Formats: sequence, structure tokens, C-alpha cells
Amino acid sequence: ERPKLAMNERETDAHRLEQRRKLIRNGKNTRGYDRYTQLVPREKRRRSDPQTPDVTMAYSKRQFDGLVRAWRRRLHEWDPPDLKDGGSEGVARNP
Repeated sequence: ERPKLAMNERETDAHRLEQRRKLIRNGKNTRGYDRYTQLVPREKRRRSDPQTPDVTMAYSKRQFDGLVRAWRRRLHEWDPPDLKDGGSEGVARNP
């Protein structure tokens, strides 16, 4: 069993880090993410905007998966309008 990690510790397990990077790559490989990054420059982003989870922070698998799920849901708010009409990937938001 893995020892409990303190809040300020970093994840060091190479396999776990790679699995997390894969989840983040999948999220960034979406039309909603592309649209969000094009429409909202980094310096204009608010705390309420989707924030990519930090793969290096010490979280349990369940905690990290929850962060990714919430992030992906927030990205769907930025899906292009054509996905709203013909797809099931989420609802577009007019920023």
C-alpha cells in the first residue's frame, strides 16, 4: 500500500504520471479546448474558467480522475455551436 502524501508533495511514480498526462492530452485534443484557447488568451482567463489539473500534484487516483472529469465538463461549455445541434458532446457557451 502507498503511503499517504502531504498536500504539498509531488507525485513521483512514473507510470501514474504518464497515465495522468494521457488523460490531459485527451482533454486537450478536443474542439472545445481548441476553441477555448483561441477565444480566451491566457492573460484574460478567470479563476472560474477551466483550469488544467496539475499532473504532478499528489492526489489519489480517484481525486485526480474527479478533477479531470470536472475540467472536461467545463471544456464542453466551449464546444463549437455545430456540436450543440448535431452532436452529443455538450452545450456551447457564448463567452
